[in-house]
Amino acid sequence: MITNEGKGEMASFRSDFVAGWLSGLWLVLVGGLPLTAQAANWNLAPGLSIGQTYTDNANLDASKRSESITRISPHISLYREGARSKFDLTYAPQYRKYWQETNDNELVNFLRAEGDMELYRSHFFLNGRASVDQRNTSSRAREGIDSATGIADQTTTYSAALSPYYKTRLGRSLLFEARYDQDRVYYDTRNADSSTGRRLDLVLGSGEAVRVMPWEVRLEQSEISYDRVADDDRIRRAVGQAAYQFDSHWALGLRLGYEKYELASSPDQDGSVWGLGFIYTPNSRTRLAAGLGQRSFGDDYYLQFSHRSRHTVWNASYNQDFVSSRNESTRPTLFDRRDAFGNLIRDPALSSPVNATRSGPTLNSEYYQLNRFTTSFTLATGRTDATLGASYTEREYDRSSLTSDTEDVIVYSTLSRQLRPHTSAFLRVNWSDHNERLLDYEQWLASLGGSYQLGRYTSLVLTLAHLRRDANPDIDSYEENRASLTLDRSW
Repeated sequence: MITNEGKGEMASFRSDFVAGWLSGLWLVLVGGLPLTAQAANWNLAPGLSIGQTYTDNANLDASKRSESITRISPHISLYREGARSKFDLTYAPQYRKYWQETNDNELVNFLRAEGDMELYRSHFFLNGRASVDQRNTSSRAREGIDSATGIADQTTTYSAALSPYYKTRLGRSLLFEARYDQDRVYYDTRNADSSTGRRLDLVLGSGEAVRVMPWEVRLEQSEISYDRVADDDRIRRAVGQAAYQFDSHWALGLRLGYEKYELASSPDQDGSVWGLGFIYTPNSRTRLAAGLGQRSFGDDYYLQFSHRSRHTVWNASYNQDFVSSRNESTRPTLFDRRDAFGNLIRDPALSSPVNATRSGPTLNSEYYQLNRFTTSFTLATGRTDATLGASYTEREYDRSSLTSDTEDVIVYSTLSRQLRPHTSAFLRVNWSDHNERLLDYEQWLASLGGSYQLGRYTSLVLTLAHLRRDANPDIDSYEENRASLTLDRSW
C-alpha cells in the first residue's frame, strides 16, 4: 500500500518532471535561437477536447459497475525543423471526473518531446528527450478500451534524457562521433524498478567518398542503476559492420563484434556477434533487407521490407534483441508526427490514441530475448483510408526466472470513409491472443463511430465500442461496452 508520504513524493516528482524537463528543453532549444528564427517556421497547434463516456464495466471485473466519466484535455503541439535545430513537442494532459466514484478523480499526463540543436559549427550538438505515458504494470494486466478503466493494473511512466554529442569529418573518407547519454525512467508505482542510465558511444565510419564498401565501427559502454536493486547493469559492446555494393540494386552486409552483459537481476552472459545479410533495392520505392547471425543470447535473424506507391504503403519487419522492460519503456510510442506516407501531421494529439494503454512486459529489471514481427498495409484515397496490420511478439526469460515467457499475436484493421463534405464514419477492429504460464486469453475490440465537422478545426465525434476477453482462468474474463461523445477543437 502506498503511504501518504509516498503519494506526496510521486506528486512532487510528476510536477518537477513536467515543469523541469519542458522548461529545460524549451530554454536549450529555443532560447539559443535568434529572434527572427523564433518568430518563423513554427508549426503550432493548440487545442481542447471535452468528452463524456459511459461504460458498463469500469473495473473490468465480474461486478460490472457502470460509470460516467467526464474528460477535459487541453493539448498543444509544437514543431520546428531548421538548418541548425529541430524541436517536436506534443503535450495532452487529461482531467478525468468519475461521477460514480469507481476511481479517484485524476489528472493524467501524456507527453512526447524531443529537440536537437547545433551548439558549435557543425561539431557540438545537444539532444533532449522526454515522455509521459500510461503502461500496464505486468503482462497479466487487465487491459480495457483505454486507460480510463482497469486502472489498478496501470502506472504512469516518465522518461527523460539529455545527450551531448560531437561529430567531425576527417577528410571525405572518415566520420567520427562521440555521444554521451544520461537518462531517467520513473514508474509511478512502488512495484516497478525505476532507474537511471548512463551510456557512452564512440563511432568511426566511412565518409561520403566511400561508396563501394561503406563501413562503421561502434564501441558502446552503458550502466544502469536501479532504485530497488543493489547491483547495476553493465553492458559493453564492440561491433564493426560493412556493406559491399555490387550494383545499384544489390548489396551484401557483414557484421562482426563482441558483447558482454553483467546484469543485476539476470544471469551474466557474453559472446561473439556476427551477421551476414543482403539489401535489395529494385527501385526507389521498394527495399528488402534480410540476414542471419549470432549474438550472445543465441541465433539472430532480421527482416526489413518497405514498398510505397501513390496510394499505398506496405511495411514489414522482424528483429531479435536482448532487452529489459526499461528498453521498451523508452521507445517512442505516442504522438506520431508523420503519417504512413511521411506527411507532416499538424496536430498529433487528435490523430493518436493518447488514452490507450500500452501492453507489454512486466516492469522489472530482468533482461529477456525479444522476438518481434510487425507488418502493416495502408491505403489512402481522396475519401477512404484503410489500414490492415499484424504483429507477433515473444519475450523469452531465463529459465530460472519467476517471470513467465509470453507470446502475443495482434491483428487489427481500421477503415474511415468521408460520407459527405462534413461527415465521416469509421470502423476499427482489433483481435489479440496472449499466452503465458498462468494466463491465456483471446480478446476482441470493435469500435464504430462517426464525426461531424462543425468548422475547419472543430469536430463532434460519437463512438460506440465493445470489448470481450475470454481467458483461462475464467476469473480473468470480462466484457466492456461504452459510448462516448467528444468535442474536439484546435486553433
